[in-house]
Amino acid sequence: MITKLSQIQLPFLLNMTGAYRTSPTSALLAITGIMPLDITLEAEAQFEQLTRLMKNLTIEGEEYNYETYEEKATGWSRHPAEFIDEERVNLEENLGAVGEINIFTDGSKMEQGVGSAFCVFGEQQELIAQWQGRLSTKNSIFQAELIDLQEVVKYAQNHQNKIKIWSDSRSSLKALLNQKYNSQIHSRLSVQHS
Repeated sequence: MITKLSQIQLPFLLNMTGAYRTSPTSALLAITGIMPLDITLEAEAQFEQLTRLMKNLTIEGEEYNYETYEEKATGWSRHPAEFIDEERVNLEENLGAVGEINIFTDGSKMEQGVGSAFCVFGEQQELIAQWQGRLSTKNSIFQAELIDLQEVVKYAQNHQNKIKIWSDSRSSLKALLNQKYNSQIHSRLSVQHS
């Protein structure tokens, strides 16, 4: 079995290193710092026995107790939007000096789905309006950010005030500036933006 696993791993090691076909697998493993598949497989099996099957193990005379290992964290138990309080949003900066209206955008993707939202703050840093939308789970964060910007532009077109839009999505903003980028959302935003 070890020989078969080594034969499976060899072509990948040759492609990664550019070495000759006659190079020994053990030398290529040492050069790349990759563990042999049989050792990796054995380590993964032992890890699964310890963590998922909750079995105590003895490896080379050393005892491993499953109770001493923490369970792997699987992300936030609650989305930040579900429990945001006033103290979590810091508005110490004088945003009124920047523009009459400040709009903050964000898109996110979690196990529950993909969403976009924006909040509109007035001169006195009071919440004027907010919008949120749910997208398909197949959508990406990038698409959520573009949809968010599209909705902000629609909102801004209906107001005569000086508006400052704040976005944390550099990729979306760069896509707006790129005339060669081809997307229906992007093309609509580019027309509205210019």
